[in-house]
Amino acid sequence: MKRDLKLNMSHLDAISRKVQSYIDAMEVVGLKTRKFEQTIKDQDSDAYNKLSEQWETNVWENEKKQGGAFDNPPFIPFE
Repeated sequence: MKRDLKLNMSHLDAISRKVQSYIDAMEVVGLKTRKFEQTIKDQDSDAYNKLSEQWETNVWENEKKQGGAFDNPPFIPFE
């Protein structure tokens, strides 16, 4: 029984580390996206506005096609 518990704890620890690595990766993606967004905004605000409008249009089009599947999008790079 003790051995089984030790194996289960080891397995849970491995899962926890894997989940944390995914969380860390998503944070990096978010930071890079914000940096990219700010770079475009700083260098060419017209391009930023066009990309932002296109993003909103695409999200709206997809939401209509999916029947509200994008009510709570997990990630929006151009807010």
